Amino acid sequence: MDDSEFSLGDADWCISVYPNGRVKESGENLSVSLSFFRYESREYSGSVKVTLLSQGMAPLCETNHNFVDDSSMDFDKFISHATIIENESRVLANGRLELKFEITMDGKEKATTIEGKKIVVDRMEFMNEIAN
Repeated sequence: MDDSEFSLGDADWCISVYPNGRVKESGENLSVSLSFFRYESREYSGSVKVTLLSQGMAPLCETNHNFVDDSSMDFDKFISHATIIENESRVLANGRLELKFEITMDGKEKATTIEGKKIVVDRMEFMNEIAN
């Protein structure tokens, strides 16, 4: 899947989505990875919340993670293929799967937050990926 790059605070970030898991052990799951690839300071902390949006209903899957000096956050078993397929009309509505990210980086003077950073995966692309 394509990576999404963006800046927050003094760091450049990358979000990656793996329809068939990031590692072998997570092959029947959708994995999500959030990592820094450039940052000014080696001392940082904050939080990340990842939500699988669901058409007009409560989120089907959500995770929160606090971090301190992590270079990456890997959610290898974010949600199983079986759960996505069982709830296809909710999570693959409008022909796409949407993940929303809320990320906060603590700063020396104040926290910096990005809310609503979305990654959209085309339904057909996702179904083709998990079929292979």
